[in-house]
Amino acid sequence: MNPRLLLMMLLLLPSLARAGDSTQTFTLKQAVEYAAQHNYAAQLALKNYEISRKQYMQYVSAGLPQVNGTLNYNWNIEPQVFLLPDFTNPSSGNFIQLQATPPTTVTTNLTASMIVVDGSYIYGVQAAKTYKELSLNQQESELQKIKQNVTRAYYNVLFIDKNIEVLTKTVENLDKLAFETEAYFKEGFREGLDVEQVVLNKDITVNTLNKLKTQRESALNMLKMSMGFPVDSVMNTSDSFESLDAEKPVDYMLDASTTFDPASNIDIKVLDRLYRVNRQNYQVEFSKAFPSLSAFFQWSYGGFNTDKKRAVLFSPGNTYYRGGTLLGATLNVPIFSSWGRVSSQQKIKLEAEKVQIQKAEAEENMKMAFKNIKAEYVNNLSTLANDRRNIDLAKKIQETNRTKFREGLIGSFELINSENQYLNALNAYYSTLFNLLQNRLDYDKLTNKL
Repeated sequence: MNPRLLLMMLLLLPSLARAGDSTQTFTLKQAVEYAAQHNYAAQLALKNYEISRKQYMQYVSAGLPQVNGTLNYNWNIEPQVFLLPDFTNPSSGNFIQLQATPPTTVTTNLTASMIVVDGSYIYGVQAAKTYKELSLNQQESELQKIKQNVTRAYYNVLFIDKNIEVLTKTVENLDKLAFETEAYFKEGFREGLDVEQVVLNKDITVNTLNKLKTQRESALNMLKMSMGFPVDSVMNTSDSFESLDAEKPVDYMLDASTTFDPASNIDIKVLDRLYRVNRQNYQVEFSKAFPSLSAFFQWSYGGFNTDKKRAVLFSPGNTYYRGGTLLGATLNVPIFSSWGRVSSQQKIKLEAEKVQIQKAEAEENMKMAFKNIKAEYVNNLSTLANDRRNIDLAKKIQETNRTKFREGLIGSFELINSENQYLNALNAYYSTLFNLLQNRLDYDKLTNKL
């Protein structure tokens, strides 16, 4: 190999490796769009809808003309014979043998049939069409659940990121404070307990930060699974609470005149379709008690050969005959099924009534959830305003106590207490932002806005 070419390849290898490990970054919108295409549940929902379409076409085709053809070829190695008395000499008691079948025969049949009148078929087609629509609603419902799960997982990653950001800055400040306290101790301005207290608090904060980083990895893996993204591949998020306008009030959630119609929810639509399928299946079973009529047409043609050495197909000397043409109809009249049809009808009717009960329960739960979500959202907005004020107060107290600590006016316990107050205020603020986003997500899912 050319030495110069080999050198160029060696130089390119690191860059190729870095390209293979490149990180894919997703906004929330991109993550949801990716999940709609790659999530396993979304793919299964699409397949189920495609299956329902094929089932519908299969059911429709059952009532259309059916044409079948057969070709039978027989080679009688030892043809069957009939034994008959010897009519030429009846008194002899002898029998003569007559060959019952020729050595080779061929028969061709062409049969066409079609349903003329069948109530179960008519209602069955309607039920199959409704089932196809049900599968489409179920696919939409599954996509909404996927969007909700992906969005929730994305929010969780952002929430942990904020906590990591806060704790990282806190560790930096505590590390600096520990260095200053150690210096004051060496000069005799601080006690050893103050140094130990600051170091202890820093170590506890570092441990919490490490745990959060592990939790972030788990949360990111959960987001990957929700999206259908390869777990072994590298990805990251690019949105933040700020870019998602977490603090911005949502007008339609604050409008007191806004009402909720459960019929707009996709899950209620699914239950409506399911009820219609059961009702139509009931009509199918009920119509099976009525007569059905079908028509058929049959044409046959055959041939035979008496020469054992010749095949009947395309051989000279064959004797052919026309089998005949038949046109007819079949009337099927159900008389008695030992109450089998009645039991089947009652079973399907009960299934439909179950769906009605499930729908009524779901509607009441949704109405209650609608009120609760709006109330929680208003409460979280009010809490957010208090959280902002608490952050400002805690920050002011923290800075004041740091100054007093450096001047020797307070001890390490008062300082650590103010540091923890500030951390708690920040955590409460971001928790409220997280809850606001969750409220918005639940509201949009409930009102079919996802």
